[in-house]
Amino acid sequence: MSVLLRILIAVTFSSCVIKQALGDCGLGALQLVNGSSMFEGRVEICYNNTWGTICDDNWSNANAQVVCRQLGFSTIGAYYHSNAYYGQGNGSIILDDVRCDGTEASLILQCSHSNLLSHNCGHHEDVGVVCPSTHNCTHGSIRLVDGSYIGVGRLEICIDNEWGTVCDNGWTNLNAQVVCKQLGQNRLPLHQGGTFSGNAYYGKGSGRIFLDNLQCTGAEDTLIHCNYSSVESSCEHDDDVGVFCLIERRSPGTVILSLNNLASTTYSSGVVRVFYDGWGNICDDSFYGSAEANVICHQLGYTGASSYSRAGLTIYGPDQLPVTWDHVSCGDSSYLSIAQCSYSITTTDSDSACVNSNSNDATVSCYTTRIWNAPFPGMIRLQGATFSSQGRVEVYCNGEWGTLCNAGFDSLRASTLCRQLGYDTYDTYNHLELTGSPNQPIWSLDIVSSTSGNCFNSSNTCPTTSISNCTHLRDVTLQCRESDRSTQLTVTTETCRCVSGTIRLVGGSNSIEGRVEVCINGAYGTVCDDFWDSDDATVVCRQLGHDTRDSTSSSNSQAPWTIIGGTISGIVALIVIITIITCVLILRHKWLKNRKSLSTAVSYSNTYDESTCQEYSKQPQAPPPANPYHQEQIPTMALSQPHGASQYNFPLQDFTPLAYPQEVQLGYPQQLQGNSPYPLAFPS
Repeated sequence: MSVLLRILIAVTFSSCVIKQALGDCGLGALQLVNGSSMFEGRVEICYNNTWGTICDDNWSNANAQVVCRQLGFSTIGAYYHSNAYYGQGNGSIILDDVRCDGTEASLILQCSHSNLLSHNCGHHEDVGVVCPSTHNCTHGSIRLVDGSYIGVGRLEICIDNEWGTVCDNGWTNLNAQVVCKQLGQNRLPLHQGGTFSGNAYYGKGSGRIFLDNLQCTGAEDTLIHCNYSSVESSCEHDDDVGVFCLIERRSPGTVILSLNNLASTTYSSGVVRVFYDGWGNICDDSFYGSAEANVICHQLGYTGASSYSRAGLTIYGPDQLPVTWDHVSCGDSSYLSIAQCSYSITTTDSDSACVNSNSNDATVSCYTTRIWNAPFPGMIRLQGATFSSQGRVEVYCNGEWGTLCNAGFDSLRASTLCRQLGYDTYDTYNHLELTGSPNQPIWSLDIVSSTSGNCFNSSNTCPTTSISNCTHLRDVTLQCRESDRSTQLTVTTETCRCVSGTIRLVGGSNSIEGRVEVCINGAYGTVCDDFWDSDDATVVCRQLGHDTRDSTSSSNSQAPWTIIGGTISGIVALIVIITIITCVLILRHKWLKNRKSLSTAVSYSNTYDESTCQEYSKQPQAPPPANPYHQEQIPTMALSQPHGASQYNFPLQDFTPLAYPQEVQLGYPQQLQGNSPYPLAFPS
C-alpha cells in the first residue's frame, strides 16, 4: 500500500473508526448486515462515504477477529462465512485478498490487501463474519443490549473489567446523546440525537448497578466523563435505563452530488449519485437532458440546472460507483423529485457504455438560489439533516417559516407532506431530534390530510399566530422515499402554489362540484353568495376549464332552465328588440301583482355555497314555459362579475304572465344593449 494512501486512511480513520450505522460513514468503517443479530452478517466497509463489500479470497478466521475487534466485540471464537452466506451485497467490492494475523486493530489500515476497488470477484463471493455475542470490556466502554439493532437497548457500562447496568435516576436526553455519540451511532454533524427509557424498558439486567444520578451536559465524548454517583444505592434492576439512538438513514430515491469521487451535501455541482439498494450513478444516455437535470436540482433544493453533461467531459472527475439507473426520463422539468420520473435499473445487459465506463456518469450544475427563496403560504421544506429527502418539517405561513408539533402526526399526514415534495410516500417520521430555532413559530398542533391530497394548503389554512402549548423538542421530522417505479406523481413547483385569482372547488363528491374558493394574496378563502347567480357559476366553470353547457348546481328552491345558445343576426335581431319592448309594456301591470322567482340555467346554492359544472347533480326539474311569441332561442350574456341589485337577466321564454319576487322593482327599460336582450337596467 502506498505511503500516501496510508496517510489518507490514518487521518480519516482516526475520527470515524466505528461509524457502522446506516447513515454517512468514514473511510474504513465496518458494519455487519443481514445477520440474525448485531454480532453477525455480511461484512461491509466504507469507502467514499459509501458502503461496499469485501471478497472472500484468502479470507481466514484471523481476518474475522480483526473485524470483530474493530466493531468492539470480543474476538475469541470469531469465524467467517464465504460465498455470500448472508446474501449478495450491492455497489462496489472495495477489498480483495485481505490477509491479517489477527492482532490488528484496523482491517483497512493494518492488514494487507489489494488496491481499493481492485478485485477479480463478484458479489457471490461476499464474505460474512460471526463475532462472539459479547463486547470487549475495557474501563468506560459501553454497549446497548437486548434491542432490535446496535443503536437500541439496555445500557451497560464496563467498570473494572465487569459489565453492569446504569440506574435511571435523574436521566435526561442529554445523557442519551452522549451514549449515542460514544457509540458512533449518530450520523448528524450538528445534532447528537438520542432518547432514553426508564424502568427497565429493554428488560432487567444482571450483576452490579454501577452508575446512579448521571448528569451530562451533552458536550462530553464518553459517558464516564459525566458527573455521576458510583455508590450502589437504592436502585434495582427494575430501574435499568435504556437508550434509543436516532440514526439518519438513507432512503430510495435520495440524491447527492460528488466531486472527484467524494460526495457532499454542500455541492451544487457534480456527478449525480442516487440511492436505491445502495449508492450508484445515473447514465448519461439519450434520455438524460435539461428536464432531468432540473428535477435533480429541485430535489436538492435549488431553483434549477444551469448546465448538465457527463463525467468524462467535465472537471468533476469520474465517480467510482457503478451506474444503477438508466433511461431516466422526466415528463416535466418542473417536477420536484427524481422519483417522479421513469427509469430502469441497470444490469449486465444494459447500455455497455454506461455499465463499463464511469466517464458516462450523468453530471449537473445547479443554480445556487434556493427553491424556497420564493415561498408561498403552505410551502413545505425539510431542514437540518444530511440528505434532502429528510429533516425537520417546516411550513411557510404568515411570512415566516415555522415547524409542526408532532402531536397527532401520523402516517397519513406524513404521506401527504412527502407527496407535496414529489416523493411517493414516507419512509419514517419523528426519527430525528432536530429542534427548530427558539424564535421560530410552531404553526399547528395537528394538520388535516387525506389519502389523495398532495398539498398541505389543500385542507389547511395558515393560523394567525404560533401555538404555545408545544415546544420545539416536539418538532416533526420526516423522511421521504421513492416507493414504486410504476407510480409517478405529477407534482410540480407550482402545484401547491396559490396564485392570486386562481379558484378551486372543495368538498364536493367529484372534481366538478364543490365550495368555491379563490386565492387572494397567497391564501385561499371562500366567496359570499350575495347576488350570486348562474352567470357567476358559468364563469367559475369556464375558468376551471370545464364545459359550461348544461352546467348546474345544487339549489334549495330554484328550478333550473336551459341556457339559450346560438347567434342571431339581421331580421331575427330586429324581431327580438320589438318583442322585448312590446312584452314589457303589455305585461308590466301583471308583473307587479303576481311575482315569482326567476329560474336560472347555470345555478348555485347559497345554502351550501356550491357550484357544479357540466352535469345536473339533483333531480330533473320541470322545463320553462314555452315562448308564445317565437321559437328562436336567444342567448343570455354571462357577466364577468356579480350583478348589482338593480340588474337582472331573464329569457324571452318567460314573457308569459309570471309572478316575480317582491324585492324586484321593475320599471321601463332605460337602455337596450346591442341587438339582444343583454342585461336590462331598471330603476330601483
